Parts: sequence; C-alpha cells; structure tokens
Amino acid sequence: MLTADDVMSGCAALISVFIREPEFQGQNKGRLQTVEAARIVEGVLRDAFDHWLGQAPTQASKLLDFAISRADERLRRRAEKDVARKTATAKAAAAGKLATARIPRAGLRAVHRRGRFGGRVGQAGA
Repeated sequence: MLTADDVMSGCAALISVFIREPEFQGQNKGRLQTVEAARIVEGVLRDAFDHWLGQAPTQASKLLDFAISRADERLRRRAEKDVARKTATAKAAAAGKLATARIPRAGLRAVHRRGRFGGRVGQAGA
C-alpha cells in the first residue's frame, strides 16, 4: 500500500503565497496550518501536477515505479524489524527462564529488604 511519504519522498517545491493571518504548525513552522490556504494551494498544485502527468507518461511511469519501490523498501524494513524484535523477545524470555531457574527461592526471601532502614527479613518472615 502506498503512503504519501512513499510518493513525496525527495519532492521539493517553492511556493509563494500571501495570506493575511497565516497559522503554522509546530515551532519550526514547517507546515501551514491554515486550512483555507492549504486547500487552495493543494487544489492549484493538484491540477498542475495532473496536467503534467498526462503530458509526460514516461516520467509518470518512472515516478510510479519509484513510489512502489519506496513502499516495498519500507515494508521490507518493517518486516525485518518485526523479525528482529520477535527474536530478541524470544531470546530474552529464554534467558529469563534460565536465570530464574537457577536462583533458589529461599535465597530471594533471605535477601529481601524491608522498611525505611533496610533491615533484612529472615526466611520465616518478620
């Protein structure tokens, strides 16, 4: 499945728009938050881009191939992360089972600290 990031990766544009009271998102003001202005800019760009795609089918095909390869790469990396996470979880669970199997239960109770002053509690409790 293609996402906007797959399609827009590597794209850049310089647009000059005059807005009376612009509102930007975030501290670095990288994205215009004024819905009205964003809608107008998106409409103008969409129309021009659709026209260009119709006039340049070879470039449109290359752009589509690029977006599909980006999506495939993103999905491959996600699958690798999932496998690595599952493997690490399985190894940690196996190591945890081995570690708890080696610790005697009486030893855990004998070392237990209690109260404000950290007095030791014996095996029978206190």
